[in-house]
Amino acid sequence: MSAPPRLHFGPAELARLAQLKQTTAPADFEPVAAHWRGHALAMYLKPLTNPQREGRTPRRTNEEMDELRAEFTRANNDREVFAELFLGPHPFFTRPATTADADASRLLVESVCGQVLAQGQAQCSSIVRKGHENFVNRYHTFCQSPDFATSQYGGGRPFIKMMADSNVAWLLHRYVEFIAIRMAKACRMNPGSSSPVVWLGYQEWTSLTFYDQARVVLAAKEYEEYVRKVAHARQMGLGASSVDVPWHLQHTSLASLGHQHAPSLTLRQARRSGVSQSALQRRWT
Repeated sequence: MSAPPRLHFGPAELARLAQLKQTTAPADFEPVAAHWRGHALAMYLKPLTNPQREGRTPRRTNEEMDELRAEFTRANNDREVFAELFLGPHPFFTRPATTADADASRLLVESVCGQVLAQGQAQCSSIVRKGHENFVNRYHTFCQSPDFATSQYGGGRPFIKMMADSNVAWLLHRYVEFIAIRMAKACRMNPGSSSPVVWLGYQEWTSLTFYDQARVVLAAKEYEEYVRKVAHARQMGLGASSVDVPWHLQHTSLASLGHQHAPSLTLRQARRSGVSQSALQRRWT
């Protein structure tokens, strides 16, 4: 099967977002908003463990230390995937038409992303050498301090420096908003098919740690890719089951909530609402 078109987010998508915000009624959001009301993002996206609580570092067993190493290894992987969204000849996040200021901003972000990747490699190496980790310091390379707005990070916390950049912060928030609005419209007939991570991340955005913001961005991109892949699979005469469902849509893993995500978003909506599959796909695209 040929691949669906490559995704990116740039000036054209920002223009579409502005149009969506003008033409979307509040009632279009309400089914998804009501479905997840009373839920918190932390129910679906476990915050990174802060090794230091109440001003002290608790003693941990060997098993707890192994769990902490595994958690921070996963966090390194997430941060690396996120940083790569800004890198390469055709990055996911594309910049406006070339200007001196835009070029300077792009070069700065690319430089900092390179530092993020280098720091992640160094941190992974220290995890391999057990006993050489400083998880308190490492935590603060993922999550900002309460006074982050006035802190000077230098080269020690490049991820924090990047996420605190006003241009980057604005662009990330707009992308999550873009996907959340489109998802809410597409899933209004079946709000259980929406992603709690995308919607709740959008709702709680300003209170999230930078690491959680990055994970919400990755979840939004996974959601967008999933919808596109399902539509592409159908065009190729294949079923939606041929496409892997993102982890944050697999509500069966959250049995206590009683949600179950069907393998096909649009097909299930069509059965319930009587709206044609093609019409539902147009709501997304």
